[in-house]
Amino acid sequence: MLAVFFISYGYKTVTEFIIPGPYKTTPLGLQIFQPYMRIFIQQFAVILGSIFLVFGAGKIFILIFALIKIAFEAYVNYEGVLNKAIADCKPRSGK
Repeated sequence: MLAVFFISYGYKTVTEFIIPGPYKTTPLGLQIFQPYMRIFIQQFAVILGSIFLVFGAGKIFILIFALIKIAFEAYVNYEGVLNKAIADCKPRSGK
């Protein structure tokens, strides 16, 4: 399973990042902050789920929050949100 994980991420990195070369035209701000939204959701899911360990239902809640994290990963357009945030931060000329 771990080998499949590494192979799939390696394939995705090569085919979607290295060969097309989006890093050459993507703004630096977008590249720097791109992983942070995913990391925030992951940490939120783990920390909030671990709070329920005290009540003896930690595994169930961690599973629920992990499923919520997967849903966010599947349905939230992180690049669109970041592009909008970067566009909003750029000074507008002539206004």
